[in-house]
Amino acid sequence: MNRPVDERQPKEPAATATGAQAADDVTGDGFAASRYLAATNVAAGTIGFAVAAYVARVLGPESLGVLGIIAGINGSIAAFVDVRFNDLAGKAFHQGEETSEERRAAYRAGVLWLAVIGTALLGAGATLLSALLGNLLVAIFTPAPVSWWWIPLGALTIATNALTGTLMFLLRFARAFRTIGASRVRSQILAALVTAGVVSWRPTLGGVYAAAFAGALSGLALMLGASWRVWGRDFGLPLLRPDWRRALGVFRRDLRMIFWGNVLGYAKLLERGTDVLVVAYFTADRETGLYRLARSLVDQAMAIPQDALYQVYYPSFLELYARGASGEFRRLAARLLAIAATITAVLLAGEALVLGTLVPLVFGAAYAGVEAPMMILSATFVFIVGFHPWLWSFFVASGELGGYTAAVFTATGAHYLVMLGLFGAAGPSATSAMVGVLAYYLWLVPAACWMVGRRRPEFLPGASPAEVGA
Repeated sequence: MNRPVDERQPKEPAATATGAQAADDVTGDGFAASRYLAATNVAAGTIGFAVAAYVARVLGPESLGVLGIIAGINGSIAAFVDVRFNDLAGKAFHQGEETSEERRAAYRAGVLWLAVIGTALLGAGATLLSALLGNLLVAIFTPAPVSWWWIPLGALTIATNALTGTLMFLLRFARAFRTIGASRVRSQILAALVTAGVVSWRPTLGGVYAAAFAGALSGLALMLGASWRVWGRDFGLPLLRPDWRRALGVFRRDLRMIFWGNVLGYAKLLERGTDVLVVAYFTADRETGLYRLARSLVDQAMAIPQDALYQVYYPSFLELYARGASGEFRRLAARLLAIAATITAVLLAGEALVLGTLVPLVFGAAYAGVEAPMMILSATFVFIVGFHPWLWSFFVASGELGGYTAAVFTATGAHYLVMLGLFGAAGPSATSAMVGVLAYYLWLVPAACWMVGRRRPEFLPGASPAEVGA
């Protein structure tokens, strides 16, 4: 009987897809896993959309703009201390020089612990920085009154969600897709219930921040339990007796990746955190609110297929690169690009048909004008899902993050040049700001593909026979 969703093999310590199985996971059962994750993401995304709509109606665009400014400050600080620890752990998971199942299991337990502890420490540092600097910075971007505790609590919520995300990220290497999907839905249900209860009792920004933190804690508790069950009970990893020395040794050998990961975090700070602050600086709170709402809604909608495909494909790309299976790598990348292009076309067509009616019906007339930013951001799906999983896998697995980081910085420069140019030519608006986001991907993806073609052309989809055989 085919088991398409969760391919765990109980009580085999090193149970992960290896060798030819990695390709099977995404050409056969892996697509069933993607469909399952997409279905659970639809359920979670629907709940998240309802929560976002409720909060937007309660707060209004001006208060939502303040929420976006605070999120931008906290997100920027979190990106400042980010070292791409999850990706380092994913790479380390497939390394090590163990000679027995027991030693490999202890080593992998050490990798898991280092990933979780590292993420927790980074989150604590980001929260402390936000508490020290956030209230000094927020007045630059909005004249609205801001309570002193909103910023540190928002930062702590981000740190808590990041820790939950690390636990969920690691489960993909166990192929525990059923656990990932079910945990996501349960967490979203809990968060929705908490938000509805708290915000209906206290319909203020303070109530929103309190509800978000409570929801984040409930999600973390669920993932801790699920992770302990999968890795400890089903896989038999000695979580209480990890091999710290070997795991730490592999992490130390990748210090260059940590360095470039941190530098890359600065670029992500500018591209995904500071952008809302720049919009807030040049526009009124209402335009900032429209930009923030478009970012939030489209990110949630795109996350439904994006996460489902990424959970399945990313570990397989890492595995195929480690094996040197360039032909399978290329075929898988080409198939993923075709899927992403199809989804992007359907998404844009659907938005063109329904947004004009849906936005005023769900959010109210005050949010008129959010439709264009939403569609522009939706167009980036083909880049985020069609290219990024295999490009990022290539640069992570090869350890060549320096060139990719440089490309991200230049793409971020293109983002801001286009955005500020449009601000000057057409006036500051959420739509002009979102065109800058599109420019980021239009620069980054061709640059990254060019680097892959120069370094290892046999891993580039569409490579010529001569390049493949070089």
